[in-house]
Order: sequence, then structure tokens, then C-alpha cells
Amino acid sequence: MDLPDKNVNYKFKEYWDKRYTKEDNFEWCKGYDDFKQLIHEHARKCDRILMLGCGNSTLSEEMYKDGYRNIVNIDFSPVVIENMKRKCKDLVEMEWLVMDIMSMTFSTSSFDVVIEKATLDALMVGEKDLWNPSEETRRSMDCVLLKVSQF
Repeated sequence: MDLPDKNVNYKFKEYWDKRYTKEDNFEWCKGYDDFKQLIHEHARKCDRILMLGCGNSTLSEEMYKDGYRNIVNIDFSPVVIENMKRKCKDLVEMEWLVMDIMSMTFSTSSFDVVIEKATLDALMVGEKDLWNPSEETRRSMDCVLLKVSQF
């Protein structure tokens, strides 16, 4: 794993593009087996699921193989989205979109469930006070949260 020289660099697309040219897979926090029970409790197999900041995690792939078909994966790195499209080309019902969570283009109530494992952490690295995030960060989170049934 290519760590940034400063944590604030986790906010920048350039860091991620460079990292994803060298890295095939990295699981932030835990993998699907660790989250499976929680996901089963809050998501139905028929739900439309948004995976925020999907990166190169195998979480979506494993969920797909477990019967969750309607998964939309977004990341602001075109490098990782192209890599994941190639890697998951046989998982035809899954979508991969280059999109910044700070300016998503989905209509209201587009998803039943939103999953994120560490994306919001990357947004928060530049904050002076994690308990009182900036207006920009709050707006981006509100935008995400207004559009879902489960987060």
C-alpha cells in the first residue's frame, strides 16, 4: 500500500489515481465476511445499493456473488473504475461510475441502501474539528443521506 506523506492527501483524486495504478485490491476496515450479517439485516437482495467510494475493494463482487445484483459503485478515480470494470466484466448487472460524492448526480430516493467503509474518513482528514465538520463536508453528507433509506 502506497501511504500518502500527509493524511490530508487522502482527499485528493491524484493520490488515489496514482495508488490504483499500482494496487489491485485493498480492504479498508474489514471484508464481506465480517459485514455479511449486518448487510443481511439491513439490505434485501432486491434493493438498489449504492457503494460510495468503492475503490478496489472486493465487497461489491462478494455481495453480487451472494445474490445482491443491483449495485452501483462510484469512485472519483477513473483509474480504479476502469480497473474494476475490467475485473468484474462478468458481473453484468453491476454498474461502475466515475463520480465524486461531493457532487453526485442521482435523483432523490434513487437507492434503498448506501454502503461506505472509509470514504467519509477520507473527506474528514482536512477538517480542523471532526465533531464540527465544515459546511462543504456537511452538505456532501446531507446530499448522500437525503437520498437513501438505509445508510
